Amino acid sequence: MGVRGGARAAITREVRVPTLLTAAIAVVAASALAAAGQPEATVIVGKGRILEPHERTPTLEPLAALASAPVYGGEPVAGRSVRLRDGRIVVAFSDPDAHAGGRFNRGLPCAALTDDGEDWRPEAALWPSRIADTSLLRSAWAAPMTTAARAFSDLAARREPAIAADPRTEDVFVAFTAARATAPENADVAIARSTDRGESFQPHVPDGLMLLTDSLLGLSPGTHGPDQFVPAIAIDACGGVNLMFYDSRHDGNLGDGEEWVDVYYARITGFGTANPIVQQWRLTPQSFRVDNLASGFLGDYHNLTVSADGNSLYAAYIARDMADPENGARTCYLHRININCIGFLLDFNGDGTVDEEDTTHFLAAFDAKASEADLNLDWAVDAQDLTLFLAWYADESAE
Repeated sequence: MGVRGGARAAITREVRVPTLLTAAIAVVAASALAAAGQPEATVIVGKGRILEPHERTPTLEPLAALASAPVYGGEPVAGRSVRLRDGRIVVAFSDPDAHAGGRFNRGLPCAALTDDGEDWRPEAALWPSRIADTSLLRSAWAAPMTTAARAFSDLAARREPAIAADPRTEDVFVAFTAARATAPENADVAIARSTDRGESFQPHVPDGLMLLTDSLLGLSPGTHGPDQFVPAIAIDACGGVNLMFYDSRHDGNLGDGEEWVDVYYARITGFGTANPIVQQWRLTPQSFRVDNLASGFLGDYHNLTVSADGNSLYAAYIARDMADPENGARTCYLHRININCIGFLLDFNGDGTVDEEDTTHFLAAFDAKASEADLNLDWAVDAQDLTLFLAWYADESAE
């Protein structure tokens, strides 16, 4: 797993089944950073499980529920929205006719906002806000074709950008698939930020736009490198920018017409700084084929949902049944991701230390079989969690 700028979070070596050994190593690493005066959030990514159909509940408010939808070029546009504390709604949407050069932003995404659900800004007589600068980026859905375009050429909905807001600052973040305006030709995930609650995006400002390049992901850059596409985004309580996306980095032959992808989760700290830290986890245990899907549908239910306190994320995505990654049925998977902003995994009361009060808290949760006691995130509270607690406590209480 490539990590740029230094590892500041606990990383499990095997993301699907974190073991006692790897978890203990992770805590030791986090403790060493804390001792060096560099406390940072600890992150653990849990085991994936199949998400049943009755559990697949949409989390985004449909625009149809509003009094009106934004209208540009004489047509209403639909996208994905985020609601801020005072009720303001910011919508990010793909440029119509992106495959043909786009109408407003040469195929790159746009945005609009409303404070009352009826009057949208910019006004219909104007163009929507442009999220990215076409001198820096180009649409990944236009020629030259990328894996993203070949695998999802008929799915306009999957091209929609994802949107999230930082609950502390109300900065608005939009993630989308794009390619650099010049070579190389592969698709990357781009993240744009608005620091004025969605009023404008500043694509020319270094801290307003970030491209998750192959170099940042620890990959060897090339003219036809791997693609990252169809992102989901969420902001956690620590201000970390969390992403989930499809990735073709493990495809053994990117030019043979067979498209094999994985699902990756990445967390960015220091967004907009000269040295952002990017950590990443491979969520799928093996690559699966996407170019031979009968209908092409794959990105449905592709979403990152954050808990009310911002300390837990739920990553839901579609992949093939891993028993047959080439021709298997599409299945929805779910991972739970826990983030502790203080830095210690067992600091249940958030006072910056691990002590007897945290032990009492854990034992009560363990006896109640509460999810808080599921330390290895395997969707069960059992003896493995108790053993893990003892190992972690020995490390963290010594700091």
